[in-house]
Amino acid sequence: MAIHELKLTEIKIPLTHVEGESDSFGKAKITAGQSVFYVKENMMSSSEPGYPSPLEAFLSGLVGCEIIMFQMFASQLDLLGKFNMRVVADGEFEMGIGLKKLNIKYIIKGLNLDEARALLEMVKQSCPVYSTIRKSGVVIEESLVVE
Repeated sequence: MAIHELKLTEIKIPLTHVEGESDSFGKAKITAGQSVFYVKENMMSSSEPGYPSPLEAFLSGLVGCEIIMFQMFASQLDLLGKFNMRVVADGEFEMGIGLKKLNIKYIIKGLNLDEARALLEMVKQSCPVYSTIRKSGVVIEESLVVE
């Protein structure tokens, strides 16, 4: 199947549920499905290993969603396992405003430029996390590197 023949199928996304609770050590325990992780505010000091800040967790959701969507579409085209994708995201946040600017760099090895562009466009059109950010009016700067 060629990339231009791939049709986006309508996928129903179930209700997403996450819970959090504070602890007495300045961290928040987050339960997401069967996963448990902790976040800690690291704005004023260097990050403590093992505890991303809430803003890092936010950007991690974007990066993870885009990679999973890219793999999902690649699988439908029998390209899964034939490439490696890395996504680097830098967000500029402001207190009381939130995310102001987002820089995303996509680095793809193993696909040609046309394949990478086509798959990436499908991801950007369908990824719920990316769509939420884009529709909020955040300035998004992107670059694609094919190695």
